[in-house]
This record gives sequence, C-alpha cells and structure tokens, in this order.
Amino acid sequence: MDIQTTEKLAKSLTAESTSLLPYIPYLLQDLWDLGGGAAMVEKLIARHLPAAEGLRLLDLACGKGAISIPLAEKFGCHVTGFDLIPPFIEVARHKAEEYGVAGLCQFIVKDVNLATQEDKQYDIVLFCAAGDILGKPPELLGKLRRLVRPGGMAVLDESYLPEGTNPEIRYKNYAYYTEKQWGKLFDASGFHVLEKGRTDDAPLQEEQDHQLACIGRRVEELSAQHPQEAALFQQYLHSQQNESFDLVENLENAVWLLQRQ
Repeated sequence: MDIQTTEKLAKSLTAESTSLLPYIPYLLQDLWDLGGGAAMVEKLIARHLPAAEGLRLLDLACGKGAISIPLAEKFGCHVTGFDLIPPFIEVARHKAEEYGVAGLCQFIVKDVNLATQEDKQYDIVLFCAAGDILGKPPELLGKLRRLVRPGGMAVLDESYLPEGTNPEIRYKNYAYYTEKQWGKLFDASGFHVLEKGRTDDAPLQEEQDHQLACIGRRVEELSAQHPQEAALFQQYLHSQQNESFDLVENLENAVWLLQRQ
C-alpha cells in the first residue's frame, strides 16, 4: 500500500495519523455498521429495484459488510465487497455465513481505487460514508460512473451543508458540499437522482451516542495497554466526537439513489 493510499484510508476512518491504522480494528471491534445508512439503502433499492435477485452489486469500502450483506439476504443479489482492512473483511465473511448468504457474497482485501480501474460494470454500486478515499466529489462520481452499467444505479451516503448556512464545522479534515453543489456534480457526471432519502435526526443521535460509547471504551483499554500512544488514541476519540457533533448539529445526512444516464 503506497503512502497516498494509506493517508486516504486513515482520513476516511477519521484518523488524524496513519499511525492509528493498526489499532483501528480494535477500536471499532464493537461496531458492525461503521456509519452507513443501511436501513435507508434497503428502502431505496426496494422501491426502485423490487426485483433485484441475481443483480450484481459492488460495495466499495465495504467495511464489515453491514450494508451489502442484508441486501444479499433480502434481494438475492450477488455482492462483491472491497476494503483495505483485512480484519474487516474477515468479519464480513463470517457475517455472510451467519446470514446464510456466503454463496452470494465475495469480500476481498483490495484498494477500491484499483477496483475502479477494472473493466467491469455492475447493476448497483454502493459508496457509503467512506469520505475522500476515491478522491474529491468530481473524481469520486467519475469513478462510480465507470463502475455502473448504463441504466444501472449508484448509492451515495453523504452529509452536506444546509443551504444558506455557515456553521462552524468542528471536524476540519473533510470539506462538505451543499445539496445544490452535489446536484450540479451529479448532472455533470451523467447521473440522475432517482430519490434522496434522509436520515432521521433522533435515530442518528442514538447511533452516534452508541458509537462514541463503544469507541471511548476501547480507547481507554488501548491507552492502558499502550500508554506511550495514549495521546494518539485520545486524538482519535476527539476527532470522532467532532465529526459526530457535526453530523447531528451542523449537517444534513442523505442517501442518494443515482441512475447512470
């Protein structure tokens, strides 16, 4: 893994330093869903692709498979998931067996940027809460379009700035766009918005509180085990807290279902 890829991976996980990457599986061991709107993704696909059995779905930066595995179970689609963290992929494989869809799912340790260079086109491509790992939004959408067959769909889980506001964003390592800016980028990239689903504020707050509690507990454990790295772990928790505050207080949270023109 080259330095640029490592830095993108760390940033996508809200890590301020690549030095934290070896500890990420421990810090996130209590969480299966790492931040994507799994329930909303399922609702959108059910409304627009009620007969998804046999379709080919690609989950980019799939994490532990918390979004694509339930989709395979519900719709019978064939899932391929790529992620760079081997323990995440191991969990995804075990979860696929647990859900009875191991025959439909293939989870692979792979750089998602390399995956976008392959000559393959899928019926559905997921990119959920993975930050800038595929580049800034124009580059991201271009890569997604190359992976989606004509008429196929992409699912983008992203947060955006409310129009006409200028909130004091606490997490500084990610640049948020407005909904209008995203809309222009969708048009320029050859995508049509079929539907935008919003995440309810109350469940979002509960989800964020749960994630922070889990991470905070693991930060305490690691700080006791590796006191020389305690500042690194505390910095990660602080970044998670800042991002969580922004998601709940400063930003709108959406799942866009896009169709390639």
